[in-house]
Amino acid sequence: LDRLRSHLAGIGMAKQYWPEHLVVVEQLPRTPSGKVRKVELRATAMGLLGLGCTDAGGDPGMTDPAVGA
Repeated sequence: LDRLRSHLAGIGMAKQYWPEHLVVVEQLPRTPSGKVRKVELRATAMGLLGLGCTDAGGDPGMTDPAVGA
């Protein structure tokens, strides 16, 4: 994470866009058509980091604003 942040500083990226966490995985979860399952990836990362995943309304069951409850 420190090396990534150093790189981002070196290319002039604003700090507000720097990652707070870095999770390295062997494979990305994919759909049968090959697209990345972002909701599953996000839930796995949040679980590994011990963080709850909520939407702006604070609903812990909502992991992606694009997915209806």
